Amino acid sequence: MLTLWNDENIKMPERSICYPLAPMYKASIDVESLTSYIQRISESHSVSVSSLVRYLIFPTLYVEDTQGYSYNDLYRVYYKSYSINGFNQQALFFLQVLKELTGINDLNDLTWLKLAPLLSQGDIKVARHWCPACIYEQKNEEIAYEKLIWSLKSITIYLKHNCYLESTCPTCKKENKQLDLHSIIGYCSKCKNWLGSNLVINNNTCEENTDWQKWVYINVDELMKSEMQEFIKHDVILDAMSNFLTKNFNPINNSVYNLANNMDVDRAVIFQWKSKSKKVSFESLLILSYCVNVSIYNILFKGNEISINKNQIRPIKKTLVKKKSFITLSIDEKRIALNEFINSDEYPPLKLGDVTKKIGYKSNESLREYFPDECRLISARYKAYKAKEKAEKTKIIKQEISKCASTAFEEGKILNKSYIQSKVKIGRQFVDPEIRDHIEKVIKGSLKDFH
Repeated sequence: MLTLWNDENIKMPERSICYPLAPMYKASIDVESLTSYIQRISESHSVSVSSLVRYLIFPTLYVEDTQGYSYNDLYRVYYKSYSINGFNQQALFFLQVLKELTGINDLNDLTWLKLAPLLSQGDIKVARHWCPACIYEQKNEEIAYEKLIWSLKSITIYLKHNCYLESTCPTCKKENKQLDLHSIIGYCSKCKNWLGSNLVINNNTCEENTDWQKWVYINVDELMKSEMQEFIKHDVILDAMSNFLTKNFNPINNSVYNLANNMDVDRAVIFQWKSKSKKVSFESLLILSYCVNVSIYNILFKGNEISINKNQIRPIKKTLVKKKSFITLSIDEKRIALNEFINSDEYPPLKLGDVTKKIGYKSNESLREYFPDECRLISARYKAYKAKEKAEKTKIIKQEISKCASTAFEEGKILNKSYIQSKVKIGRQFVDPEIRDHIEKVIKGSLKDFH
């Protein structure tokens, strides 16, 4: 019997704007980072990261914002791209947009949002880090990606290859941002050279460092797989630490002095933790857990069940943990230091980024906030130097181009753009309107002379 097809109940499945790429190694210590995921999306659509961010991610993010976004907003994305993998508002913004664009909802594991109550901004690496051996292996595989764990400051080696993570390109010796305008996984965003190498395998020869890094990996893995973020707050962490230290470290059983020596910290810091007057950094939690041989998870959630004996405590080698350096200059001292750079006769003058590092900061924006006039003068002086340098280079190139008219005549060649490019190393200067106009002028002049 013939029946008619009723299409009223048929629903078209939802379509995503971008390919719904599956995140690499989700729910694993080797999960990829969100910046890596963004790079893979741009590569799968054959567009640059800058095009993806500017024409798709930002319009989606600001779709309900009547004021829209500025170039400064775009600039901050790359300048502070480390926060995309982090645990603050920037990470939430990108997660929200990528969920809308790909239709994949479970991307939170690609950031450090799960550990947000334990982390501070200093725990996330500003520059891009990678394992050269992983990059080397991935070249022959279909998919290349960068791991989230590489962006945590406490991680210095990759255990699988027992090698140190790199942060500077072996070719151009420059650091990369976590995400840049033309970032490509496995390649330097500055010089575009490959970052892989199998020569670095087992370049870590310190057993103590290996043990320490294993401890960090185990703790991070345990915390990431737990559901602690759903119920833990900063106050809970302070209470748990205070209870754990009060129970296990007192004049009767273990002394605070003994613990402080093994952790290589001042006793006053531990007393501040006990009194809940000082926040505990993630690095300090790792050191404490290592020294007492109890995981961070157990300290925070099972502290009442744990008893520490004196023989259980082990020291941590001072060289394994990098001490944070704090800027102690006052506002007036910073202003004096900036004015010294402004009035300096040093040539070539330093750019603002170099001045910032010399004073002891990593971010230009923090200086601009408090010293806008001084920063403007330093930038203006450097720009004037670059403009003068460019003018001198342009003058030399124009002289060399002018000489091409006589050399072409002597060699019996036709003077055209190809001939000029073969004789003069113009490079990027060829797109300069002044250079192009001069080339046209020289070519037209030679044609007049010929006729």
